[in-house]
Amino acid sequence: MHLMRVALETLQIKGIVVTPEEKTAAQAAILLHDIGHGPFSHALENVVLEGFHHEELSLLIMKDINDELGGALDISIKIFTGDYPKTFLHELVSSQLDMDRMDYLKRDSFFTGVVEGNVNADRIIAMLNVSENHLVIEEKGIISVEHFLSARLLMYWQVYFHKTAITAEYLLVQLFKRIKILYLEGDRSLFFGTLQALQDTDFSKNKSLFLQLFSKLDDTDMYLHIKNWCDSKDEIIRFLSNALIYRNLPKTKVYYEPVSDEIFHSKLAEAYQMASKPIVDICVTRHYKSLSAYDINAKHILIYKKSGKIIPWTSYHGGVMTLSLLNKTEKYYLSFLDSLGGKIA
Repeated sequence: MHLMRVALETLQIKGIVVTPEEKTAAQAAILLHDIGHGPFSHALENVVLEGFHHEELSLLIMKDINDELGGALDISIKIFTGDYPKTFLHELVSSQLDMDRMDYLKRDSFFTGVVEGNVNADRIIAMLNVSENHLVIEEKGIISVEHFLSARLLMYWQVYFHKTAITAEYLLVQLFKRIKILYLEGDRSLFFGTLQALQDTDFSKNKSLFLQLFSKLDDTDMYLHIKNWCDSKDEIIRFLSNALIYRNLPKTKVYYEPVSDEIFHSKLAEAYQMASKPIVDICVTRHYKSLSAYDINAKHILIYKKSGKIIPWTSYHGGVMTLSLLNKTEKYYLSFLDSLGGKIA
């Protein structure tokens, strides 16, 4: 929200008309745009609540708050959904160069100690402008944009797609999928408190209660459940819960080409000597991640040239790393049980 305020004030100094109402609405939109994220953020999306994307939940919660506030968020919601006439306000909330990305890259870089992710948000914001109702970057800010894109790429590979994070997230998802199967089969002891109340609430019949319950959930609720499941009678639930709580994760290796069937099946055979088939089938697995610094299929970052011409960043030839940042990078992961990790407790 702070970055949004600075960005809007920067645009105002450059003569872009942003009314006080629009300024407040845009700050509210960026503050609330991710309010629909549940516990563990993207990891459990569509798992705890099937069929709900976090942006859809964000919009529902914003509308619910708006009803309570008598329409105070009308403009914020239009900015969030892209329905407000001033398109650049939506692009500040959601685009390939939005305030959210600048915020989380800088914040995550600081808290993880991965300095490569530290972006110069002040410089990028200083280079913002508006032309033909779209957010643009002045030509002299091109190097800062390239640094931003490369920093995001590095953060994904070093932090968000780190092999341990990939493995833990996978086990977390498998755990909740198993829990939901048993819960639907009638085991009502698996959930308690707010999470159980949420499972028992019909969204179509009581939307407001559903959203209130969902908003109360956080990571702590999930950890309490996982700790409780460490003593489960179900072998899979017990193993996965203990693996997560005590960080006894399967070992994971990173490859730069697909993991061969020969290697994969050899790890399966070794694991069958240590654990039961249901455990092995979950823990011995192959993962694949690909990433580009820039999404050529999304709305382009627009460069405002000194001549007044607007071109997509991909068409700009004065950059240093343009071509390399357009290339797709990929990694392959193999998780398996061995004597050093992922053993049955």
